[in-house]
Amino acid sequence: MSSLIANNLTLNIEERTLCEALDLNLQPGEIWSVLGPNGSGKSTLLRTLAHLQLPSEGELQLDGIPLVSIKRHELAQKVGVLFQEIQDPFPVTLFEQVLSGRYPHLSRWSKESTTDYAIADQAIKAMGLEQLSTHLTHHLSGGERQRAAFATVLAQQPDIYLLDEPLNHLDLPYQMRLLEKIRELSTQQHSILMVLHDPNIALRWSSHTLLLFGDGRWLAGPTDEVISADNLSSLYRYPLIELNSPQGCYYIPQ
Repeated sequence: MSSLIANNLTLNIEERTLCEALDLNLQPGEIWSVLGPNGSGKSTLLRTLAHLQLPSEGELQLDGIPLVSIKRHELAQKVGVLFQEIQDPFPVTLFEQVLSGRYPHLSRWSKESTTDYAIADQAIKAMGLEQLSTHLTHHLSGGERQRAAFATVLAQQPDIYLLDEPLNHLDLPYQMRLLEKIRELSTQQHSILMVLHDPNIALRWSSHTLLLFGDGRWLAGPTDEVISADNLSSLYRYPLIELNSPQGCYYIPQ
């Protein structure tokens, strides 16, 4: 499995520094959560890690190789991305969309094999979408489209998953289903980095957490060391308090 490393990464938007001199080491089996207020650079960081935009400073490496020297097709075999905004430019069935996740593994003129079809079917079943396989994606609900988008990344079978707000539009049971799948992927030594809004989900489901304050500052490390009432209050500029229960601690606004 692959590792993704950011060295001395700085992200700017116009005259504003979102993140300065970030060092990040995403290793196999780790689940990273990224937390921060709106506009703090969470999505910008994810797009930079996916080599969809360049950092202002710093270097990204995949398995010790600079990202800038890796061909897009080869990168897509290793890194899968779930975007916050789902685009459906053409009318396709859910199955056709999920099958598109196999494209990075096909040569220029080859067609999908029976193995590719089986992988797509497996991804659809993992997200509980079997009954909607022949439906056009334009006719799906927001939650169904989100699950289909995640199934597409599953079909891609990358080593590293970069997920921008993967729980968007999902009802609670499907949030848990997706999170359980993410945990399963981590036990198989895949790496996951996901942008979240809820620190309590990060606390329960991630091994590591990155806090982006939006003014250049950041804090990263094991989740149980990074997430605290003081750090979250500073992050969101609003007081949070820690509550304890038999299932562990969680954080709420004061």
